[in-house]
Amino acid sequence: MFVVSVASLLPLLMIAQTLQAREIKFGTNDYVEYMVGDANCPLILAAPHGGYLRPTSIPDRTGNVTTVTDTNTLETTREIDEAFYQLTGCRPHVVISHLNRVKLDPNREVEEAAQHPEAETAYHEFHGFIEEARRSVEHQLGRGLFFDVHGHGHSEMWIEWGYLLTSAQLQNRGDSLNALVDQASIRNLALAVEAETLESLLRGERSIAARMEAYDPDLFKSVPGPSFLDPDGGNYFRGGYNTRVHGSVDGGQVDAIQIELPQSIRFTVEPRNRFAVDFAAAAMQFLNDFYGCNFSRKVSPPLQKMAKL
Repeated sequence: MFVVSVASLLPLLMIAQTLQAREIKFGTNDYVEYMVGDANCPLILAAPHGGYLRPTSIPDRTGNVTTVTDTNTLETTREIDEAFYQLTGCRPHVVISHLNRVKLDPNREVEEAAQHPEAETAYHEFHGFIEEARRSVEHQLGRGLFFDVHGHGHSEMWIEWGYLLTSAQLQNRGDSLNALVDQASIRNLALAVEAETLESLLRGERSIAARMEAYDPDLFKSVPGPSFLDPDGGNYFRGGYNTRVHGSVDGGQVDAIQIELPQSIRFTVEPRNRFAVDFAAAAMQFLNDFYGCNFSRKVSPPLQKMAKL
């Protein structure tokens, strides 16, 4: 089937300066930001590792901790938000940590994540905002989908979709993989959709990975996905703390997927913009297919050009 990429029709997608009418909440000292989504939007986005702030009042984290910034993931998350809005007319819920990872890592247990009371406050506000978004989605719509946006520096340059399943577990096929549904961050979805299995949702033709590869199989090559069923010994992040606590593996109606973007997408404006636009379209289709949504394009491609913040 021939697939036309929305991104191919928009070489230079930029973020809008106007956020339209929208409620925005900030945590203490503006370290955490929550851009409240529309009541009819089941999509939640978070950027835990893209912040820039390094206040001297918070000591740097010490010990055996990771402090590398996921460069441009904050910008990517904002671009996805804007692209989804322009495509559907609906605003996702968006939660951003503005603290640099050397000060706070919201994708860890609190003891490792925040080593100072000021950072601990921001930590609880970050997760509190995501929980507020989850409660809103469950109350308004019943079910929803949360994407935790990260970046990696692995040599494979693929998009890593994290469902809490290990590389070894992804080597399973068919019923052997489907039997792991209770360990997956999209457990609720896999149990709710009778026509799909866990395996088909991870790497089948209607998976997020397959939809992205259809737009550009080189730039958006994915694992797990139709081209790379599992990492096969390669590097892979399976999903972390946020994917576990805010997904449906332990219950609830909101599923979670960790996105790990390669440097080939994040480090340059044009591919990053292409990803944002095509991912917005893929997410729209995924939500329509599996979450009872009825989104339709509110604009005809090419999407209106957006000015960078």
